[in-house]
Amino acid sequence: MKNSKWLAKLGGKGYDLLIILNRLVNHMLEKLGREKMSFSQKVKAGVKQAVKFISDFEQTVVEIAADKEIDVVCCGHIHQPVIRDEQVNGRTVTYLNSGDWVESLTALEYADGQWNLYRHAEKKAPVMEEDDETLQLEWSVVSRSISFSR
Repeated sequence: MKNSKWLAKLGGKGYDLLIILNRLVNHMLEKLGREKMSFSQKVKAGVKQAVKFISDFEQTVVEIAADKEIDVVCCGHIHQPVIRDEQVNGRTVTYLNSGDWVESLTALEYADGQWNLYRHAEKKAPVMEEDDETLQLEWSVVSRSISFSR
């Protein structure tokens, strides 16, 4: 919002490349029996300028919302997951940030008139072997169990 569009595009491409490299490294780490790591989370947490930019962005969004008499702002993706109330010129603006599903495993939920931050517990998916007959389902059985409501 505050800098040139080309800088934002460059950052986006760099982030995409970082995710691809991270997947390759994690694949190798998993084969070696070592714990996965998140490059993007390390970069995000370690770069003070990025933190300042994010903070400035959040403050700008909240101020614009207050000026336009908007009560809730909802963002996501590269920012830290959070729910907080901000006071601007005597007006309360609720700032919601879902984080992202890929890195932080977070999402926003609205239930019983209240916003909550859902944090998914990271669990390793079971490995399916091709010759394991107990894990294979016939499509006819699966398709009969799927229903759509109008």
